[in-house]
Amino acid sequence: MTETNVSDADKIVFDTNWIVNFVKGKVDEASFLGTTRHISVITRIELYGFPGISPKERADITRFLLGVTVDPLTDAIEQRAIEVRRKYRRKTADAVIAATAMVLGATLVSGDGHLSKKTIPGLPVIFAPSPPSRASWRTVFVKYHPFWVALGCFIVSTLVFAILFILK
Repeated sequence: MTETNVSDADKIVFDTNWIVNFVKGKVDEASFLGTTRHISVITRIELYGFPGISPKERADITRFLLGVTVDPLTDAIEQRAIEVRRKYRRKTADAVIAATAMVLGATLVSGDGHLSKKTIPGLPVIFAPSPPSRASWRTVFVKYHPFWVALGCFIVSTLVFAILFILK
């Protein structure tokens, strides 16, 4: 994969990760409006198959997909995906998405740093990551909740043992 500019791409294939970031409002599609836009059928499966998808997110995905062509898994894409998976050790979904872009002669637009950093010769990539989000104290507390519970238990038990030791 070679990183390219948006202005050089007349046909693009969006990676699932980029669309998820778009639906969450983390990236903007304005720079891609003048291009022919595609996704792999695998991307559509991943988007609608996500277990935690809300009705609003589902509607946003549907609205976004109205403006793109969903490319089926053709024999040519399947053969290229097999080659990409075997030769470059990619996950099946990533291999199919990359192969779709390669067969179409398109540029892959990805928000997945892991996917975009691994090179696949002949596949131009536009890496469009989402900006880092700032976590609130509530988010941090919920994320590390088991840690805080364990720390609280440790402190309380230490105090109880200290009090019992002093009262003896």
